[in-house]
Amino acid sequence: MEEILSQLKRIIESFAYKRIDSSFLDKIAPAVNELSYDFTAGRQDWNKWNRYMNSEQLLLAYLVYYLPPNLCKIFQICRQNQTIIEKMINKKGVLTVLDIGCGPGSATLGLLFYLLKRRQGELRTIELWLLDSSAPAMYAAKRMVNLFVQQTGFVPQLNINCVKGTLDNFRQKKGFDLILAADILNEIFLQRGWTEQIKGEFCNRLRTDGILFLLEPSLRSTGRQFLKLRDHLLKDRTFYPLAPCLATLSCPALDNPKDWCHHAHDWPRPDFIAYIDNKIGRCKDVLKYSYLLACRGEAVQRLMSGKLEGEAWRVVSSLMEEKGKFSLFMCGRHGRFKFTLLKKEINNSNAPFCSLQRYDLVSISRYEKKGKEMRLYNNSEVRGSLRK
Repeated sequence: MEEILSQLKRIIESFAYKRIDSSFLDKIAPAVNELSYDFTAGRQDWNKWNRYMNSEQLLLAYLVYYLPPNLCKIFQICRQNQTIIEKMINKKGVLTVLDIGCGPGSATLGLLFYLLKRRQGELRTIELWLLDSSAPAMYAAKRMVNLFVQQTGFVPQLNINCVKGTLDNFRQKKGFDLILAADILNEIFLQRGWTEQIKGEFCNRLRTDGILFLLEPSLRSTGRQFLKLRDHLLKDRTFYPLAPCLATLSCPALDNPKDWCHHAHDWPRPDFIAYIDNKIGRCKDVLKYSYLLACRGEAVQRLMSGKLEGEAWRVVSSLMEEKGKFSLFMCGRHGRFKFTLLKKEINNSNAPFCSLQRYDLVSISRYEKKGKEMRLYNNSEVRGSLRK
């Protein structure tokens, strides 16, 4: 990821026609503080959302401080779920992508950097559609993508289409392989009660074997709204979950008003972001987010086939060592459960349980429900541990 961030720094410098040095960072640090307020305490003021695209100082502050971590979130999720992402690329070698509320291109660039690092042989063409209600944002994204192609030697042909508007009035194309919506649902749709409309729009524009990729901030308020949208998308099996969890029932995190599902990863924070952190008293040293990969119900078998044998579970906690046993929480098709393995029962077939980490995807056979727990025994088998 260090190499990606180094390449991204050069792209941003080319966009800004300026070097990212201490003098430049001193000038934009106040603008970062201003954006920080707009994206948190001031998020209810809808008039502020697009104004940073019309201000050179605020736009540069966003590109330098917010775009790198947002890009890395998309890249990390793609890498963790690369088996699914690879199956998304159709046999004709053409990938069609819609980036809803593209902003200056964070999500698209995260995807492109992932595709850059994979083998590119079978992917010949990418049809990219950038959709945003802000024309300056859309064209900033287009310019950032063009600079990415120029500076990285990206091989597939990339055709860029820019459309000013919103999802509900987007009529140019249907049948996308991938729909991206990053940090946009809570800003625009959910607050306005458009949940049912969003579901229909996603369903109408996605190919039957396409993937829906949603990313939202890790705040509790936005995270819980996101889980409600997740449950609504999965209701009546219109969509089927691929990641992070595989549960098709209502998310159990919504049972407790203090809970929500989110992820946290360390990342190689660039020196220029650390410099701004020191100036404004923040510390962006961890990537935090909520996300969902989903597909239409009829595509789930193709996208998940060969990934794991048996019943699949996603690890959603750290391994807990207690007196005489190991425990952790996992989410599966039927919800979230605590799994326990007694130390005296450990053998070669179940020993992988003791090395599982959060976000691993595994299959477990021959376990038993005892009270509120799932108990593993000496005949239990743990397979997989796919940590991409």
